[in-house]
Amino acid sequence: MPAMCALLLGALMPADGAMAQSGPRDDPDNDAILNFNDLDDDNDGVPDTLEGFSLTCTTILNKADRAETNVPSQFNYGGVSNTNDGNLATWGGIHGAAISGTVTYGFNSAIWTLRSIRFYSNGGNIYTDGQVRQIGRVEAFDAASNSLAFVVNVAVPTAMTSAGYTTITFPAGDIYGVSEVRFTNLVDTTGAEAIWRDVHYEVCTPVTLDTDGDSIPDHIDLDSDNDGISDLAEAGGVAVTNIVSLATTYPGGRYPSSPVNANGISTLANGGTGWTRGTGLNLDSDSDGIPDAIEAQPTVGYASVNESSVNSAGVNTNVGLVIPRDTESDGTPDFRDTNSDIDALLDSAEITAAITVTYAIYRWRHQPVDAEEHPGTRYC
Repeated sequence: MPAMCALLLGALMPADGAMAQSGPRDDPDNDAILNFNDLDDDNDGVPDTLEGFSLTCTTILNKADRAETNVPSQFNYGGVSNTNDGNLATWGGIHGAAISGTVTYGFNSAIWTLRSIRFYSNGGNIYTDGQVRQIGRVEAFDAASNSLAFVVNVAVPTAMTSAGYTTITFPAGDIYGVSEVRFTNLVDTTGAEAIWRDVHYEVCTPVTLDTDGDSIPDHIDLDSDNDGISDLAEAGGVAVTNIVSLATTYPGGRYPSSPVNANGISTLANGGTGWTRGTGLNLDSDSDGIPDAIEAQPTVGYASVNESSVNSAGVNTNVGLVIPRDTESDGTPDFRDTNSDIDALLDSAEITAAITVTYAIYRWRHQPVDAEEHPGTRYC
């Protein structure tokens, strides 16, 4: 094996629009199953949970990003925003006037899961005459102002001296991708004022893993370790001898968007149950001292990683996803083969220049040292 240039590991630059496909109502793999119901968001055959995705419940969100209303107020308590700050404050309507109109709370980033709403009473009997006792309609909307769910005629118990709240839930249960919540027609004990304290939200938030630091979560990243080999090809559950064939059949790093099972996992991936993560995050799968990113490509035409260019699927646009090289055509790709050219020496013995890789952070960046003599090649 020819001598190799020294290689260094470094950080990737965040990708523009990297999170564009990570919302609960997105469908990055176009399988008609939205992320909140899809167990394999990128259709690489590896279930999201094995790629580091989970939901943390129950988190209390005590402030929306914006608050607005068309319900008039004659109280100097900062307007409806005072019910949006997590503090013990009240807000009201107008004495002697019927209460009608809408109070709207908005979120710059959609709530992944809205489980319930906590509508806090005023917390003191001095305001009992103006405490909200019924809300005509509570409705949740997505970012495009499409109605997701609503509940009508929500009863609010009489305020207590100690702080308390009314839990508001929707008939459909958890609601996904909520960008706005609207309260319409608030009715108090006298029919003249609307006084309450705060609105909080019981939510579930996603926990994600970004192995290669490219700002694309692994569950929608088709190359989670940025070595140029698709997660689909590197995942366990497929025989080593089938890796090249699999990568050749699906060069885009995804199984087809159809057929998938009801959970959004391709039926071509282990009958629809998905693969394990396998060695998909190992930068040197055969432990021969040569990174997979190098062994997967031929010497001639080798393309180095361009750290500033990663698309929304986590694929480096300079390299793309490669069909792993199998030098001696024995069915085992070079990155899994300790003697890829079937000579008297193992690949590890044929390295004549050091390759420095920090495996602890599991991401690959190629920077040729001998760029003047051999720009963009992996061998000196």
